[in-house]
Amino acid sequence: MLVWYAYPMDVQAYEFGFTLIAPGCKGSIADGSCSFDELLKYLQRSGHEWTGSTTVGQKLNPEVGSTAAELSASGYKCNFEPLKLFTNNILPTQTNFPTMFGQVVDNIQECRKKFTDAALTDGLTKARYAMTCMQRARFADQSESLIKDLNQQLASKGATWVRISSTSTLFSSVICY
Repeated sequence: MLVWYAYPMDVQAYEFGFTLIAPGCKGSIADGSCSFDELLKYLQRSGHEWTGSTTVGQKLNPEVGSTAAELSASGYKCNFEPLKLFTNNILPTQTNFPTMFGQVVDNIQECRKKFTDAALTDGLTKARYAMTCMQRARFADQSESLIKDLNQQLASKGATWVRISSTSTLFSSVICY
């Protein structure tokens, strides 16, 4: 979702054909830029194509949670091709989560320099929320792995402990990309 909120800001700031995000995505919007579904389909790696669709259509600022839930229900799995997201002169040769999404955030900041925050309010608000979702989901994923590793280390030393936790349903059906 974060990439989507950054993309219309990028089109607004640099005009289609000169965008930094997904510069090769040619879509059905009047100016040639991509709709939500077109952008997500364009960005997927070869072999990981998404053939689903959403009801977003050409809305620039769809609601984060319901759209993410709709993506999840459609079978969408985020598997971006980094060189489709940004050209190779922007991203380093080794891309990972922080470099790829850090560049998206940097691009949002560049758009903010061209416009007042008031002109970008809805997109910025939803981008912030999408970043929060993404950060929480990533933290939960990494925490689970760290706990498993810690348990293995403790077990190898003969130690045991009791873990009491609850399962959050907040992110069970939400994709925060």
